[in-house]
Amino acid sequence: MDLYEGLVSSDEKTRIAAAEQLVKRIVAARQSGTTDRAVDFDYALTRLVKGLSSGRESARLGFSIALTEVRTTTQSPA
Repeated sequence: MDLYEGLVSSDEKTRIAAAEQLVKRIVAARQSGTTDRAVDFDYALTRLVKGLSSGRESARLGFSIALTEVRTTTQSPA
């Protein structure tokens, strides 16, 4: 399954689970230095930001949850 597919689900639990899975994969990829494009940090941020402009409300919610979690999880300590 595409990592981003679950983010557009109309089911809230599915969106949250998809966001959690995506964030885990992005964090793990950053730590291991993997080159998988689907979890590449820059690609993920670009795709998540673009998803915010979707015409589907459930998609906007899913992408905003994932974007917030990616930003919070990967934020450098101040």
